[in-house]
Amino acid sequence: MLCAEDDAADTIVPRLAAAGADLTRVYIVPAVERDGGGQRLFSLEHDLDLPEREIVARGDVRLVVIDPLSSCLGGTGDARVRGVASPSFAPPT
Repeated sequence: MLCAEDDAADTIVPRLAAAGADLTRVYIVPAVERDGGGQRLFSLEHDLDLPEREIVARGDVRLVVIDPLSSCLGGTGDARVRGVASPSFAPPT
C-alpha cells in the first residue's frame, strides 16, 4: 500500500484489522528515502521501479493500493492521472 493521506498506525492498520485482513501480508510504504537523506512522497513518474521490486521480492502479491493516485503524480488533475495510468492516453497540452 502506498498511502499519502492516512497514517498507517492510527487509520490504515485499524481499518484493515477491523475488516479481517491478514496484517502479516500487508506492506505499507510510508515514504521514499531521498538520496541526500530524509524522505519524500512516492512518485509514480520517478519511483515506479520500487513497487515492482517489492512485488517480485515478496512474491504472491495480489493487490497494490495507491491512495490517492493523484498524490503520487507530482501534479494535479484527472488528465495527469489518466496519462500515467494509461500509456495510450495522451493528456492535452
